[in-house]
Formats: sequence, structure tokens, C-alpha cells
Amino acid sequence: MAALQEGKMSCGVASKLAGKLQWGVSALFRRLGRAQLRPIYDQSHKSTAKIGSELRRTLLWWVKILKEGIAETRCWADNVKPPVHLFCDAAGHPAKLAATLYTPEEGCLYTALCPTEQMLQLFKRRGDNQIMGLELLSISLGLCTFEKQLRGRRVVIHSDNTGSEVALRKGTARSYDHAQLFHHQWFQEACKGMELHVGRVKTDDNIADLPSRSEHRFCSLSFQDPLFSLCACLVVRIFKSMVAKFVPPALATEYSSRETWDELQERWLM
Repeated sequence: MAALQEGKMSCGVASKLAGKLQWGVSALFRRLGRAQLRPIYDQSHKSTAKIGSELRRTLLWWVKILKEGIAETRCWADNVKPPVHLFCDAAGHPAKLAATLYTPEEGCLYTALCPTEQMLQLFKRRGDNQIMGLELLSISLGLCTFEKQLRGRRVVIHSDNTGSEVALRKGTARSYDHAQLFHHQWFQEACKGMELHVGRVKTDDNIADLPSRSEHRFCSLSFQDPLFSLCACLVVRIFKSMVAKFVPPALATEYSSRETWDELQERWLM
């Protein structure tokens, strides 16, 4: 707050602040705000203490987040609730998002959404049908649609896209549009008390692959032994023996509105 009022932040103060925030987001809040650390690290290497527009926007974001009072409780006893499994997938042409959730309490739930042209224009131009961006957006779709079932739970996210799997673990990306999705996903995770774990699943064993291609006959899945984990094997077998229930899709404006994508935009447009 003092730096914002004075309009100056020395390199030493920036270095200490970045170090403390980096430890906090890595050790406590599992990558919340990693995409908002770069301007502070940059300030620690500058010869001038003057606060630029990008650093000012970042500091204002951190002030807002710290005032939210987000806190995690570390219990002596482990969470007694079993984890829930969120399978996410996307199709490139035509673009379609899908997410399938398995919970011991409600069984198999799924949702699907065709992104609008306005949503697709938020991504940088690429020659891959925006498949990685769509895969990330399918994770956002699952987090929003099944927010009630995911709140306060351990959530295993199964992805068959290597890029989105690895980048989601890091919590940030070089591309602005992808970093914006990570930024909001980890913020949502912290606010809703989720504990996210990201894992790889083979495409043939990704349950969400069916609704992303408008195929809803879940009972006819072909099971091949996935290498991801025994837990994934059990989930796939459970899915084979039940009918999935459709849940209307929900996607928060943080993921689909151009106005809310501006807070990280300046860096990636330079």
C-alpha cells in the first residue's frame, strides 16, 4: 500500500515481496496468483523504482486478494471424504467442451457446451484449432458447472492433453490467453476450498471424450487398461456400469468475457 501511494518500489523491496508471495502460492495456496508475480520479479531487476502501469495493476490485484481473507486450514486428520474425479475434454472442429464428474454420492454427471465465436476470439490466433485453449476451457467448464459438488473436496482432474496437464500444474504459461485461464482456475480453487490434483489419462479412457463428440452412450465404453493410475482404472469401470446424468453447463464470466481478461493483457501484448 505504501508503494502504491508513493508510486515507487525499490528493487530490494520488490525482491523480498516476490520471494514471500512465491513461497506462499507454492507452499500454501497451490499456485494461486503465480501469473501475477512476473511484474514484481521484473521490478527487482530494474534500475528505477518508479511503478509502471503493469506493476500497479498487479499490486492492486494482490491487495484485493489479501483483503479477501482466503485461508487454508491444515487439519491433523486427513479429509475423510473420498476424492471426486473430473474428466475434461474438448473437440477442435467444430469446437465443443465437455466435462464428466464422478462422485461417490451422486454417481456420474456430465455437461457439454459449444463455445461462442466471441469466446473463441479471446484466444490468440493459432493453427491448431485452439485445441489446448479449448482443453483448458473444458476444465473451467467442469469447475464452474460442478462447483457445488467440488466445494471443499479433493478433486482429481484427468486430462488427455499433455500441454494443458503440465501447464496447469505450473499455474501459469507464456501465452497470455492460456495464463489467464490458469489464473482464474487456481483463484477459483482457493476460494472454494478445493484441493486440485492433475493427472494424465489416455485419450481412449477419457470419459469426457464421448460428450465432447456428442456421444452420450456411456454404457458402451471400451475399456483398455490405462497407465495413469489404478484409481483411473476403477473410475472407468464404474462409469461403464452406470448412466450419466446431464447437468446444464455453467461458465463464469471470468472465463468468457473480454473485459475480465484485461488484468494480465499488457505483458503479453508487449
